[in-house]
Amino acid sequence: LDGISENKNGNNKQITVYPNPFNQTTTIDWSEWNNLSPVTISVFDVTGNLVYKSSNLLTKNIALSKNNLPSSGMYLFMVQSPDITLTGKFILQK
Repeated sequence: LDGISENKNGNNKQITVYPNPFNQTTTIDWSEWNNLSPVTISVFDVTGNLVYKSSNLLTKNIALSKNNLPSSGMYLFMVQSPDITLTGKFILQK
C-alpha cells in the first residue's frame, strides 16, 4: 500500500504497510523520508474514531499488533511530522 501524499513541501514520499491485510502484526514504514523530526501516527476506524495514537516517534517505522486495534476491518492512518502528512489504509483480519 502506498501512502497518499498530502505534504506541504511538494516531495513525493510514500509509506509502506506490510503485510496488508494482516492478522497478527503489520508494519507501517516511512523509512524513505529524510525526516529528522519526531512523527505522530494516528489510526482511525472507518467511522473516523481515533483508535490508536503514538506521538514523538523518532523511528522510521512502527509495528502494530492486532491487540492495538478493537476489531477486524479496514483502518485509516495518518503519519505527521512538521513538514509532511501522509495517509493510508490497512486491513486487519482476525
